[in-house]
Amino acid sequence: MRDPHAPVDLIEALAFPLPFTVICELLGVPDDVRPALGESFVGLLSPITSDHQWAAAKQCSDHVIAMLETLVADKQAQRDGALISALIDARDGDCHLDQQELLSTIFQLIVAGHDTVSSTIGNGALALLTHPDELTALMVDSSRLPDVIEELLRFDPPAPHATFRFATEDVDISGVTIPKGAQVLVSLGAANRDEVAFTHPDVFDIRRDEARHLAFGHGPHYCLGASLARLETSIAFEALFRRFPALTLAAPVESLH
Repeated sequence: MRDPHAPVDLIEALAFPLPFTVICELLGVPDDVRPALGESFVGLLSPITSDHQWAAAKQCSDHVIAMLETLVADKQAQRDGALISALIDARDGDCHLDQQELLSTIFQLIVAGHDTVSSTIGNGALALLTHPDELTALMVDSSRLPDVIEELLRFDPPAPHATFRFATEDVDISGVTIPKGAQVLVSLGAANRDEVAFTHPDVFDIRRDEARHLAFGHGPHYCLGASLARLETSIAFEALFRRFPALTLAAPVESLH
């Protein structure tokens, strides 16, 4: 039996397997495929600082695509009630998803369905453990958990910037001209720390009245899985701090990445 006081990698033990298992269940990824698929995604999404790591990430990407192609072929031969089968029906039906679109959609659903939630759980645990007064307030009153999650999403969003946009015409913003055709990167993290929108924006405050944030985007690009992400994060934190009320960091903050 594992020593309950021994150090544990929270990402490896909880933050990654929980959302990855959920998205695999929704998509219909077989149990025996998940370990290899998960390992390849971890390698693909890890930070890259060298040519060797670029090559390793490319190899992981190739493995992911090969596994998804096999998975689609298997689902094509035998449909089930999961999401990949529904996407195949869309490919073969009136919506006409081609093979590349199908693989890209499944790839995006897996990445968005686990990596952001994993980051939210990791970032959130770090924020709470480094703000003991806020953690104590949550432990005293668990009904604060929804407010805690919204403040965590604002304070340290899992995706600090949105996907790339391109200007279709010259646009002037605060005296700066974005020329037509230029690539634009919208910083959600900066928007969530806007002094106009938030009082003391750099303070982690679970009692904050301004519950709004842009961690899930806005408008037609609002995150499809926002409700699921909130639910998974809520379940993770409720279980984590109930089972381990004396949880502490096992490494200096500056050593974490």
